[in-house]
Amino acid sequence: MAELSELSTAVMTHPLRRRLAEKVVDSLCALDPAVAVDPEPLDTPRTLRTSIQAWDSVRTGAAYHLVIQDDVLPSKHFAEHVADILAYDPEHPIALFSVCYSRNGWAVRWASAWGARLVAGVPEYVPCVALLLPADAARHYVHFARAWDNADTPDDYVMRAYFAEAGLKLLLSVPSLVEHRPVRSLIGNDFLAAAACFGDPRSGWFRDGGPVLDGYQVLPVLKDDELWLCRKDACSTRQDDWGAVPFEAEAHRIGVDLDDLMDRYNRFLVGVPDSLVDQWFTVAHPRVLWTAWLAAYLLRNYHPPRKDVLTGPDSVLLDSSLRTILSELLTPEPISNAPIENLDLLFPVVADGFATVGHAITPPGETQPDGVNSSLTDRRAPQVNHGRRVDHAAMAQHGNAVVARSNHGTDHHV
Repeated sequence: MAELSELSTAVMTHPLRRRLAEKVVDSLCALDPAVAVDPEPLDTPRTLRTSIQAWDSVRTGAAYHLVIQDDVLPSKHFAEHVADILAYDPEHPIALFSVCYSRNGWAVRWASAWGARLVAGVPEYVPCVALLLPADAARHYVHFARAWDNADTPDDYVMRAYFAEAGLKLLLSVPSLVEHRPVRSLIGNDFLAAAACFGDPRSGWFRDGGPVLDGYQVLPVLKDDELWLCRKDACSTRQDDWGAVPFEAEAHRIGVDLDDLMDRYNRFLVGVPDSLVDQWFTVAHPRVLWTAWLAAYLLRNYHPPRKDVLTGPDSVLLDSSLRTILSELLTPEPISNAPIENLDLLFPVVADGFATVGHAITPPGETQPDGVNSSLTDRRAPQVNHGRRVDHAAMAQHGNAVVARSNHGTDHHV
C-alpha cells in the first residue's frame, strides 16, 4: 500500500476524551496517527480550534492528510480501503463518513443502491468526522480557518465555506468507512449520528468500481422525518447554492405519480397478514411507514444514466442503507434512547419499497456536455489552483456569508 506512505493522519480530541482517541489510534496503527488535542480545554468546548490543530499536523513530505474524530469505529480494513481510494482518485477531498440524516447521507444511500464506490457530495456542511484532503488543501484550510472571525462556528461549516471559496469538489466514500459511536458529546450534539451506509466491503472494492456518480442537480432526500427535493438554485451562479422543497408537492416535476405509488403501497399492505400490519401501525405512525416505503422506492427508481457501467448493489451495503432509513425515522433525538428497536419488524416495508420497480426517474435539465442526464463522470482534475496566491482573510470574510445561508445541522459529537 504505497499510497499510505504519502498519508499523514490525526485524531482530534479533548483531554476529557483522550481515552477515546487512544482507542482510535490503536485501531489505526498502520497509519501511525498523531493526536490533536484541544489547545484550550478549559474554555467552552469548540470544534474549530481543535480542527485547526488537527489540520495543521500535516507530516513533512505527505501528499494527503486525514483527520478523524475520536468517537468513531473504523472498518476492519480501513487502511487498505483508504489506500485504494487514494490510488483511484488522488485529486479530490473525500469524506469517509456521511451521517444518515444529511443530504450527503442520502447521496451515499442512493449510490449504494447502484453499486457506486464514490459519489459527488451535495453542497451543505462538509462532513468532517473522517475527512481526507490533499496536503496543500489542508494547509490552505488552516490559514483560512485562522482568519475566521467567529470561534463558535462549527468546523464543518467553516470547511464548507473554504470549499466554496477554493472551488474544491467533495466526494463521498460508499460505504462510509467509519461508524459514529453513541457516546455523549461535549458540545451537546446528543442525537442520532449513525452513518447512512457503513460497512467493510470486500478487498479491492474501491479499485474496480467504475466512475464517480456525479453531475446530478436534483436529489430526493430524507430530512427531519420528511422527504424533500433538493436542487441547485437555477438563478444562482454559485455551484454551492442548493435549496429544498417538500417532495410530495414537487414529485410531478420529476415524473413521479404519487397516487399510483400510494395504490402500490396499499396493495403491498393488503398482502401482509393483518396481525403484522397491526404491529406496524402500533410501533410507527402511518406517515412514517409510507415515507419509509417511498424513500426506498426512490433509491431503486431514481436512475443514474450509464448505470450499465456500475456493478449493481452489494447486498450487505444495501441492507445497511435501507435500515438507516428506518432508524432515521424512528429514533428520538437523545442517543441514550438507542439502540433502535423494531428495525427487523419494519424492515419488510423498506424492502418492498426498494423491490417495487417503476418507470426510470431522470429529472430534466441535468445534462452534461455529452448530453447524458444526471451523468456518471470519470475522475476530474482538481478545481482549485494551489499555485496562485490566496487571500485567506478575504476568503474567510466572504465565507461567513456562505455559512449564514445554510440551515442544515452539523454532525459533530466532539
